[in-house]
Amino acid sequence: MNHIMNKWMFMVRKCELLILFIALLTGYSGADEGSYTLEWSGTKALREGNYEKALEEILSDTLAKDQGFRFFKLGLVRYHMKDYREALFYFRFCAEKSTKLAPFAYEFIGDIEHTMHRTENALHAYRVALETGLPSPYVRHLRKKVYSVLKQDSTLAAQISWFGEMRESKAEITEEIWMPDFFDTLLSNKEWKLVDSVIAEYAKKPKSSEACKIFKVLEKYEVPNTIFPTIRLFKISRIAYYCRKYKKSSNWLHKGLIRDDFSSSVPTGEYLYHRAILNYRLKNYNKAIRFFDKYEKKYGLTPDIVLMLARSYRNLNKGVKAALWYDKHIKLYPHHPMSHDILWYRAWQHEENHQYEDAIRSFRKLYQSYSRGSRADDSYFRCGLNFYKAEMYDSALATFRGFNEKYSRSSLSTASRYWEGKSCMALKKFSGARKLFHELAAEDPTDYYAYRSREMLTILGDTLSFSFVDTTKGIAETRAWLDSICVDRREPLSSEDSLAYEYGSILAAVGLTDRAEYFLKHLEEDFPRNLVLQFDLSELYRICNEPALSYRVGMRLAWRIASQYRRDRPLPVYSLLYPLPYRNAVMKYAHEHDIDPYLVVSVMRQESIFNPVIESPVGAIGLMQIMPYTGEEIGKDLKENFVLDSLYVPAKNIQYGAYYLKKVMNQFDGNIVLALASYNGGPHNAKKWLNRNKHQTFDMFIENIGFSETRKYVKRVLANYWTYKNLAQALGYPSG
Repeated sequence: MNHIMNKWMFMVRKCELLILFIALLTGYSGADEGSYTLEWSGTKALREGNYEKALEEILSDTLAKDQGFRFFKLGLVRYHMKDYREALFYFRFCAEKSTKLAPFAYEFIGDIEHTMHRTENALHAYRVALETGLPSPYVRHLRKKVYSVLKQDSTLAAQISWFGEMRESKAEITEEIWMPDFFDTLLSNKEWKLVDSVIAEYAKKPKSSEACKIFKVLEKYEVPNTIFPTIRLFKISRIAYYCRKYKKSSNWLHKGLIRDDFSSSVPTGEYLYHRAILNYRLKNYNKAIRFFDKYEKKYGLTPDIVLMLARSYRNLNKGVKAALWYDKHIKLYPHHPMSHDILWYRAWQHEENHQYEDAIRSFRKLYQSYSRGSRADDSYFRCGLNFYKAEMYDSALATFRGFNEKYSRSSLSTASRYWEGKSCMALKKFSGARKLFHELAAEDPTDYYAYRSREMLTILGDTLSFSFVDTTKGIAETRAWLDSICVDRREPLSSEDSLAYEYGSILAAVGLTDRAEYFLKHLEEDFPRNLVLQFDLSELYRICNEPALSYRVGMRLAWRIASQYRRDRPLPVYSLLYPLPYRNAVMKYAHEHDIDPYLVVSVMRQESIFNPVIESPVGAIGLMQIMPYTGEEIGKDLKENFVLDSLYVPAKNIQYGAYYLKKVMNQFDGNIVLALASYNGGPHNAKKWLNRNKHQTFDMFIENIGFSETRKYVKRVLANYWTYKNLAQALGYPSG
């Protein structure tokens, strides 16, 4: 076996040398002139980590014209195979002969030299790459590598003149990158005085992202409390609070509280306020109320204190006291941005208690008094719904029509028109209802209300063909269609922009997507009306197996297609909007847990936009946005050891998400609406909404979901699900 492998490697090396010989013989100077066409040989295997297959495909591509790209790919293959000597050989040849690929080749030369502990060579390579006119994000990326090298040998920094220039030119970048590493070094060397001075500096800006980075480094070490004065322990607690590390904030606070000099070191007002809001975040509402009361007696009220007191009483189910504090906020701070949210909450209480006339008055006051507030259109819409619930259908119809005149650009415009149609049905104005439902069904066929409109048309005895997607257009025809509907015509790319697209395509093709974004992101942002370019970018990311990036660009493309053309979107556009990434894992775990795979991918689409490493502000992780404590529960149910970092692994996250989705489905007897409401808003809230609204119709039950976020979430996931089910066959996806 070893003999066969050695013989195969000899043949591979012979082919590689032959390629190099031909390139030298023909005086190859790169593919810098003329039009550029990306050559894909070996790139898929390279992205997938199958390096032997990539090597075989690259060597067997005898028709390759872009030899610079070919040598770059060979260098990457050898680099990943840890054959650094061969990788250096190819990268150096590529850098010498191809000016376009030189900066990328030099970056990897620097990486290899650093790995081989040839520090000066590494710095030289990075410097050459830095001098090639790269975009600023790429420059920043390379500077991080320079700092990483110098961290290991800081004596070189004083010897290299260009490093000093680099630090002076971008001091803010230097601090952001250099300080956490520097702080890490101080902690590892137990230089406690300097550690304390760094904390003291960042305590001045506890809400900054830089302070959170410093705190994250601090938490890696067992630091003796004695190195910090009492005031510093308190300041660290504040930093942890603003980093949303509430339990750790409490721990640091208690380290200070046991000190004899705490009361003389920490201002009483700062302590009481911090202790109160910390207990509020920890859901210790009785303690929060006690400390807020102490603060109020000494220092008076502030808008946020009044609001947190009201919410604390509400969370303790003390509705009367909560209402008193909410009313106090409105009275004391009528122009505060939160006052209209409080009015909204009070109006919603009236609606939940079936006090429809009171609800209408409250909602009307809200949109009249806060006409520019974020809830003005929603309040107007709820007025219409309350008239409908009270069976005052004429008033409901007038309100929804008024809404569409007043808020025609609102995100609720489609919902209002749908309920205008429902009001017409209730009044037996069937022709008007049919007209509205037909318009909504065709306008944006994948919208939640388009599906509901088709359902209403069926009830009205009006059959409507569901085939809303054009399957006749391929990629070329889709590009031509997009070009034809550009309202202002598409902006042409400059030569620099075209070159950036070329660079991005090369880097994405070989799996260096983070670098590719340095070139492609500005094309996505600066050419919004160039629909063909946006389509090409999304397709590029899709081909390169970057579903999150492809979907991000694809969704923006969809938003930029004018409403009158959306019904004609061809299938290749839908393939970008409704992808099936991580297909094997989705199908495997959906079938394992007996749940529809298209429900799983519909939740994933809404939860994470297919980004496997995304984190929510409250700590939910990955594709299906699993909370760590939920992950622990699932691990126990599946009888396996739970590791937090596993939630960043797509297959594991999908496994846990599919399991949990099936679990909540079972809790609610297979009711998909309640399962989705539970997935987003929590099982206890879903049960509350079920008990309160179980006799409502399908449409009204969803409109009565108590959280705006969950209400929107359920509608969007249902629309995703219905669309995936209807498009699966056309898109070539497996049956559910």
